[in-house]
Amino acid sequence: MDEYYFTVPVDESKTLCLAPLTSRRIKNADIEPVDTGGHFLYEQEGTGENASIRILAHVASEESLFQLRDMFKMV
Repeated sequence: MDEYYFTVPVDESKTLCLAPLTSRRIKNADIEPVDTGGHFLYEQEGTGENASIRILAHVASEESLFQLRDMFKMV
């Protein structure tokens, strides 16, 4: 699966993201996923190095990735 990066603002400090997890994002995540490959749906609070990450889902397929993107109206 190619790497795609989609986001949508939730409020002033939070962004909903649909993207691969970088090592920096994993370090700031609420949990450490067993399998870090592929794409994840996660909420990011803040920006930069100290942004906290709450992982919501591991996306199973490219088809699911695009369905979620459309459902959440991400760009």
